[in-house]
Amino acid sequence: MITQLLDTADVRALGGTSTAAWNEHFGRAGKTLSTKHMQSRGSWALTRYDPHIADDDEFVKTTRFKWSWKIKPDLVVHTTLDHALVIEAKLESGEGRYPANTADRAVFIHRQLDPVPQTALQQHMLKVLGVTTKSVCVVNKANIAPTGFQQLLWYEVFAALDLTGLPTFAATWLKQYVP
Repeated sequence: MITQLLDTADVRALGGTSTAAWNEHFGRAGKTLSTKHMQSRGSWALTRYDPHIADDDEFVKTTRFKWSWKIKPDLVVHTTLDHALVIEAKLESGEGRYPANTADRAVFIHRQLDPVPQTALQQHMLKVLGVTTKSVCVVNKANIAPTGFQQLLWYEVFAALDLTGLPTFAATWLKQYVP
């Protein structure tokens, strides 16, 4: 499956080698490498495969593939097997960026690569899986939704809800978001 989804020179070179060779190439952060079982793509160690991939485009392709196994949109509604509505909800925090840890950021800085937005990884993951998406981002302020996402404002979402019988504490909390 990896050789079909990640067509890079290093993956092609690993074709037909042992599980141990794959695991040694891609590593696994803080863990003992298995010689019997392929390590999860999401647990590959960026700092372990960095020296093996000289080409920046292939390095980024590999890294996006790695991150795609752990990235989770807030809500995905499959309308068919190959179509989905993706909803990313940003109430108090902004959009995350990868790499997230210090060692991985150092590799990106050394290679002079830009961080990758969380929503770009979500789009990439679904594309790799063959899913066509419509993407919506629910935010507090206008014009801050990520590129390619339809924007909804939280006050629009909350105003559309029937809040009859809502507990007092919840109604008080919502007042900060509904004008």
